[in-house]
Amino acid sequence: MKVAVIGCGSMGTKHINHLLELGHDVSICDINANRLNEVAKKFKIEKKCGNFKELLDLDSLDAVVVATDTAFHTKISCYFAQKGIAYYSEIPISDSLADLRFLTTATIENNVISMVGMVWRFHPAIQKIKQLVQDG
Repeated sequence: MKVAVIGCGSMGTKHINHLLELGHDVSICDINANRLNEVAKKFKIEKKCGNFKELLDLDSLDAVVVATDTAFHTKISCYFAQKGIAYYSEIPISDSLADLRFLTTATIENNVISMVGMVWRFHPAIQKIKQLVQDG
């Protein structure tokens, strides 16, 4: 699969590492040019850009991972949903209900596969906390 990771901070680099381990063709994007170049060099990634809208000029994409600051999750996810491209967004997916409704509409209307990063809820430590809370 051709996957773009948008945001090369700590979460983004974890996604990049795992995607490469799984054999995916990865492109990256970050508004911080120094970080973008550093991550590209570290992972030997040639396809990179500083604006997420430029990713489609680099290559066709099957999916994107949105690992930016929270304020941009909805905007970026919606952009790719409107293009018919699957997206995975880190949490929270949105910081407003209105934006979330807009994204949901774009996702449904374009029949896009989407996922929100809720993987921590199955972590053993989180399950233990859940049990402790439920037990009072």
